[in-house]
Amino acid sequence: MNNSFLYKIDQAKYSFTFQLQTILLTLLLFSSTGFNNYSLAQSVQGADSARFKQAISAWLNNNDEQSLPVLADLALEGNIAARLFLARIERTERVLSNYLLSLTQQQQQALFRSPQSQGKFLLTWLQVEESLGNPLAKALSRSAFSYVDLEAIKTLRSYGEIQATDHLIRSASFHGDDEVRSKLLDGLTYENLIPFVRSQVRPVEKYSYGLEALKQIVGDEIPVSTENINQQDNEAILFLALGSPYGKLDTGNPWRTKIEQWLQSDEAVKPIYDICSQQCPSEVNSCAVSMLGLTGGYYDAIKLKTPLESVVTQSTYLNSARAQQQVVRQAALRRAEDGGELVTISDLSQTSQCLANLVSTERASIE
Repeated sequence: MNNSFLYKIDQAKYSFTFQLQTILLTLLLFSSTGFNNYSLAQSVQGADSARFKQAISAWLNNNDEQSLPVLADLALEGNIAARLFLARIERTERVLSNYLLSLTQQQQQALFRSPQSQGKFLLTWLQVEESLGNPLAKALSRSAFSYVDLEAIKTLRSYGEIQATDHLIRSASFHGDDEVRSKLLDGLTYENLIPFVRSQVRPVEKYSYGLEALKQIVGDEIPVSTENINQQDNEAILFLALGSPYGKLDTGNPWRTKIEQWLQSDEAVKPIYDICSQQCPSEVNSCAVSMLGLTGGYYDAIKLKTPLESVVTQSTYLNSARAQQQVVRQAALRRAEDGGELVTISDLSQTSQCLANLVSTERASIE
């Protein structure tokens, strides 16, 4: 059975299925008081498949060799959850696993892409689902655009894909006006990204996003402006804004305890604290603070997201071995924003010898 015939079958299936979903979505949205209360998470076809659930469990446990080929097979069979999940892994995973690094580019594409091609390139499963009229696929595709699109944010929220709005919120904050930012702050922005939106209110102060992050963490007991602040305040602001090596957070910094407490308690950075608790129990706080800096500061640390929130919740993902692996690898491989060299193990050992050992091991695993 050739691909074009399968494609026609899929089109016929969607012409009926998504007409029903559109009617249902319209009725529920009219009867709802807001987007926050409605989710189509359970409507992702294929998410209840036993094979899909087993593959997702293996993926969350860092077993790409057992999970990705199964997801690829399911995607070929028409499982929509598998298709969207694979497409989102390819887009959201910040660093490749050792298994994927061992494959050729062609082998990687065979796992993540449709056999259908567009020119020299295989179509992503997101593109395939879009062409078939899948409204969630269309919304997820729009999540990568860099302009003001509040309607796309609302649509994604209606499907329970809160984390997928991250790039759109950052883009709308940066490219929009204060009226747009006001709308974002009025229920469209999830809590950990509120500091970024606030930092873009005009006129923008230098490193105001670091200051807003500090406010989010410690409250209002800090300077209201980045002008005329002392050296320790400035170091904390730079550290949260850009991470290491731009700012430092020495043990004598007055904001360090509050930032340590935030690392201990906020779910968005839970993988950082978990990995340090498990691997470096005798120096948990120094490990966590150092890893926050290596990751790139507050705004990079909170970018760790589930690929498809309507299938794997953010909480489930952040509590997984997968999230911890991504944190360690990101910390080990991140270069300075200006394209500088990786932080040296010698420099890292001065703040956390245990984390230095973890980073050294991670770098060695991919050489």
